[in-house]
Amino acid sequence: MPAVHAPAPAAHDHPPTDPAGTCRNWKLSGGGPQAIDAEPAAVLDGLLGDPSRADRVRESLRRFPAVGTAFAGFQLVALLGKGAFGRVYLARQDELAERYVALKVSADLTGECRTLAQLQHTNIVPVYSAHRADGFEAVCMPYLGPITLAGLLHRCRQKNALPTTGRELVHTLNGLSDDTAVATGLPSHRPSSVPAAGEPEPASGRLPDRAPVILQVLDGLSYLDAVCWLGGRLADALTHAHDRGIVHNDLKPANVLLADDGQPMLLDFGVSDDLKLRAEAPDAPVGGTLPYMSPEQLAAVRGRDWTPDPRSDVYALGVILFELLTAAHPFRTPAGSMSREVDRMIAERQAGAPRLRPRNPAVSPGLEAIVRKALAPDAAARYQSAAQLRDDLDCHRTNQPLLHCRVPSARERLRKWSRRHPRLTSNAALAGMAATVLLGLGVGLQRRSARIERFEAEADLRAVAVDVQAARYQLVSRAPTSEMVTAGLVRSRAALDRYGVLAEGDWQRHPRYESLTPAERDRLRTDLVEACLLLARGGLTLGGADQAGRLAEAMRLNERAERLAGGDVPRVLWTQRAELLKRQGDAGAADAAAQKADGVPVVTARDHYLAGREAHAAGRPREALALLETAANLDPSLFWAHMTQGRCWEDLGHYAQARGCYTTAIALWPDFPWGHFNRGLTSLRLSDFARAKDDLDRAAALEPTFADIYLNRAMANQGLRRFAEGIADLDRAGELGTSPVRVCFMKARLRELAGDPAGAKQDVEAGLKLEPTDEHGWTARGVARSRTDPAGAADDFAAALAVNPRSLVALQNQAHVLGKLGRNAEAVQALDRAVELFPEYAPSRAGRGVIHARLGHWEAAEADAREAVHKDASAANVYQVAGIFALLTGHDPKHKPEALQLLTTALRAGFGFEHVETDPELAPLRGDAEFDRVVVGVRSLRPSTPR
Repeated sequence: MPAVHAPAPAAHDHPPTDPAGTCRNWKLSGGGPQAIDAEPAAVLDGLLGDPSRADRVRESLRRFPAVGTAFAGFQLVALLGKGAFGRVYLARQDELAERYVALKVSADLTGECRTLAQLQHTNIVPVYSAHRADGFEAVCMPYLGPITLAGLLHRCRQKNALPTTGRELVHTLNGLSDDTAVATGLPSHRPSSVPAAGEPEPASGRLPDRAPVILQVLDGLSYLDAVCWLGGRLADALTHAHDRGIVHNDLKPANVLLADDGQPMLLDFGVSDDLKLRAEAPDAPVGGTLPYMSPEQLAAVRGRDWTPDPRSDVYALGVILFELLTAAHPFRTPAGSMSREVDRMIAERQAGAPRLRPRNPAVSPGLEAIVRKALAPDAAARYQSAAQLRDDLDCHRTNQPLLHCRVPSARERLRKWSRRHPRLTSNAALAGMAATVLLGLGVGLQRRSARIERFEAEADLRAVAVDVQAARYQLVSRAPTSEMVTAGLVRSRAALDRYGVLAEGDWQRHPRYESLTPAERDRLRTDLVEACLLLARGGLTLGGADQAGRLAEAMRLNERAERLAGGDVPRVLWTQRAELLKRQGDAGAADAAAQKADGVPVVTARDHYLAGREAHAAGRPREALALLETAANLDPSLFWAHMTQGRCWEDLGHYAQARGCYTTAIALWPDFPWGHFNRGLTSLRLSDFARAKDDLDRAAALEPTFADIYLNRAMANQGLRRFAEGIADLDRAGELGTSPVRVCFMKARLRELAGDPAGAKQDVEAGLKLEPTDEHGWTARGVARSRTDPAGAADDFAAALAVNPRSLVALQNQAHVLGKLGRNAEAVQALDRAVELFPEYAPSRAGRGVIHARLGHWEAAEADAREAVHKDASAANVYQVAGIFALLTGHDPKHKPEALQLLTTALRAGFGFEHVETDPELAPLRGDAEFDRVVVGVRSLRPSTPR
């Protein structure tokens, strides 16, 4: 969808912006910043630090390309914004399906391109590509809509009123989008599912279910909470930049885009500082916009010593929050030249920020304390990182105690506590406390007992919900490890044991059940039914000889779930029962259960979610996706629908789509560690190591005792070549109980890459001396032995499969080493099992196709090849399928064009260069003139090919 890097032209509601991010002299006129008394020649010379370079830039600025012309392969459609040194155009990129993009054109964007290349974050506008033409540089970005915070604030100031609810905020944004379309002639970017400001709202009072998820979230918040949410996301984006040594330096409302779906996104890193490079240029000029500069940044404008500091960005974000909460800038409007005003601005800011509550009484003392701490004149008294500011904004929004700032109001602390414990502050509880005082010790003890019982009942209800959430994550997976299955079984059983559900007798006579309200009892019953079904599902995934016993136990649990459900039996229960009966060999009863499942309507979002979750657990991710997408459409806030969609996309090998689903889930539940963990894993699979580490850092902060977080963060650190950090992560994983065999071999790899072959050898020898005790240990040792002892490696993988017969990693590796040993028939059997368990996992089919071709099973090989490439068009999979068709070419030359086409596709995507000249599967093509032309031709493009 198209996005803007700058607001619409100043002729409309928005104040002018400066796309080049220059240091300019500003005043606030009518509440919005307007440039006055600028000194462009001096600013340009100072900004570039080189008069001759400044002359070249100045000459370029006199001949910007015109709207309607072509530039660097783009058609310039409209001017979106302009500043002293840059222009932002809406452009059409004809070579890529005529997509619309935002094209920022300036005479000097090299630094910004280098900076943005390091930043990949949901709340930072990304860069598609960089271009040079006619003496200009251009950055191509997605076009996500025309609205910035500057436009929003300008509209609020026009109306002389702030929104009071998130719904009003959403409708204000929609009105801005429509008005911008009228003023500029551009198409409206309001989502078609969202009514315009003048249109009637839906009868329900809510946005339509098909509206973007983030707009749904904002729609349900108060305006103050919506500001906290927006500020928290911007602080998270700054944290991402600061962690990479990048200081924005020009944070202001005009540089915050509000995308079509409501997502706030940082723009314009044109005057940012890379602290990694600052030491090489200590006298580099200061950039920024004066009203949003910290006192120390303003002092640098006057020539005083200053080192770029992330806390200056925190200060600027504090100014923005002040404006969003009061519709006014916190300080006096400067009037006059920069040389006269800067000293006065420094003095004002050193005196401290004004109070917010006199300007907006709705602002609570806690929120005021957050903003004023961000605006502390002394950087040492400010939030010491954007992450701290993010944490406190999120805590305030969710009624949690602040972590880094003291709330001065005891009343507000009490109010937050009561919102976190609504049952404990109900009228009944308050009446009980009064009765305790009035009726004496005997009645008081009775009341106290009732309150304690009620408190314990609520605690058990919450504990069951938490147990089911954890079990849901641990058991609903394509290939759960034995540790995850065991943990999920423990959590499922713990939920059921709290009420004695699996014991003899009437569990509903449990005193804590009787203390619940009818609505709470319904919620509890739903969770307990799901716990039974999860326990049944999880028991079947464990290895061992007694599979018949596990199947019988699963059936008992399924039947127990039916009794728990009463007259409201979910469809998923009958679906699971049909599968269990089929596995027991009772086809007639299985068909009857399937018919019952078909007879249960799937109506609510939860119905669709449960049905989709069961389809996913049964290995049908495409069917599951359809159900889960419907669930998310019916209820965009259904967190688990988005999480499970992500897992389905992972099963299908579409990791970018999976990452998008996890991003939505994280927006709904920022503090759920497994959302960050799963997104980190998808980034690892996409070789996006920096983003993977960010998510795994967050997951570790939220769940510091989960060993797999540290194992995977070690892999991210390996990709980032931070070998010492990776080894530290592996040490931590070992302390948390990870297989020492696995840790040894992973350490060996890190030491080898770090140039420590002696240390790597010691780790390998230590790992080989240890006896594995779990599937990970057996698999890790098998991988280590596969080069020198493939027969021993095959035994290790067999041992791993004895522990977990569903281990996809063990099956894949077992097939690989069996193929090396020439035991191709056994390798096919291993891959048959992998395809049976995970029919949508394309690499298993591609691997089986290779072995079929080696065995001369030409039809089977071709069938696997075509099915594999149909299911997964990733470069790695396409390369392997190209190998199958190369082998088929040795049997029938008609397959050569297809083999060459697939190979070209994979190589162009950056995969296979290191294998192409030695890969045995490509031997039938090697020496062919067309093959040589493909390899030479594509290799010439390799330096510009993304890896």
